[in-house]
Amino acid sequence: MLKKVDFANRIHELDLLKGIAVILMIINHVLFHFGNSFASEFNGTALEGFCTFARDAHNSNLLNALNVIFCSGVFMTVSGITASFSKKPLKEGLMLTVIAAGITLLSYIVGLILNERLIIWFGIIHLMAVCKLLTPLLKKIPKYLLPVAALAAFGLGIYFRTITITEPSLRFLAIFHFRCIGFTSSDYYPILPYIAFYIAGLFIGKCFYAENRKSYLPFTGKKAFMPLRFLGAYTFEVYVAHQILIFAIIPLIALIVKSF
Repeated sequence: MLKKVDFANRIHELDLLKGIAVILMIINHVLFHFGNSFASEFNGTALEGFCTFARDAHNSNLLNALNVIFCSGVFMTVSGITASFSKKPLKEGLMLTVIAAGITLLSYIVGLILNERLIIWFGIIHLMAVCKLLTPLLKKIPKYLLPVAALAAFGLGIYFRTITITEPSLRFLAIFHFRCIGFTSSDYYPILPYIAFYIAGLFIGKCFYAENRKSYLPFTGKKAFMPLRFLGAYTFEVYVAHQILIFAIIPLIALIVKSF
């Protein structure tokens, strides 16, 4: 059962931007799983060529740029904006923690059966869970210091990536963007530097939306944009559903194609 959403009283441009990010995220994941995770399942089949295309498309500079801009930057920033006037961030964070654990468990089980590279140890939902849980603390940072905190988080994330960790017991540090040998996650959004976008969103929210929750782009409320706004309003439900469908449908497609 989907939560009830009053679309008329929502901030239209925020839902629209999240909807675009969700579509790009789904495309990215589908291409990744066809081109990498499940590619070997299609060897010698009619879809082998498509898997090669999917791998090349997923690795293309264009898609990578779009993912950085929308899936990382826009999505996390908009999430920070909405968190600036959220009344129950801890409850939302705990709920997302449970969902994230379920996603890891599901991907782990499927990964054991098919391909260990399917496992999602720390994806976008894990990142969002951490951000939501930290929101009460982040909100206590004075507004004028939030941009400084965002720049510091971004800089640390870039710096940590230059450090390589070989000790297996320290692989968990990959969640902070350290380069950990042996760590793989088919969906990977480390806390640093991506929390920087979330903090930037909190700053924008405090400046423009917290006291007056109105749409600055009212034309985005038109019916033509409703599909994107719908996806943006139900971001997490769509994310969970598409991950389950990917793990269920792509192997089924492989079985069907192999039968011909």
